[in-house]
Amino acid sequence: MADERKDQDENPLENLAEEISQAMQGTTVEVAQTFKDSVEGGQVHMADSAARSVNASALRMEDAVAGIVRSGSVDATESLIGVATAEVMNLHGTNAVLMAADRVEAKDGVRAFVLFAQRVEGPVNAVLTPLTALAAGAGLALGAIAFRRIFSWVFRRPLRRGHA
Repeated sequence: MADERKDQDENPLENLAEEISQAMQGTTVEVAQTFKDSVEGGQVHMADSAARSVNASALRMEDAVAGIVRSGSVDATESLIGVATAEVMNLHGTNAVLMAADRVEAKDGVRAFVLFAQRVEGPVNAVLTPLTALAAGAGLALGAIAFRRIFSWVFRRPLRRGHA
């Protein structure tokens, strides 16, 4: 706690400069059973942990959660990722909201909402694929056209008054 208060009292730019210099030297960062706002390093290993932002040249995650990941390579097992960009991703039983990578290697049920990849190896269940995006767009367009026609028809027809 005392270290956290000291970090909050210091100039945030000094902390950022220190983190960048550590990342440039390719330091190894171990994060275990804790929560970090930001993790930066050359090689990062996260186990039973969570981080809002991870920036690494190589990231290994085991039962971990990360909000935004920027890395050269990601190796994740039974983890959850919000948004990830990497050159290579090796995923085992991992869930992600949005993934963008050159190559994705998946094992043990990988699920993603949106996946952008040049090459995918293994089973990946993506909710939004090019085909589903096209279908959703066509459905919205048809719905908008139908709504417009029904709306104009309802307000153009004459009001009928009952006879007493």
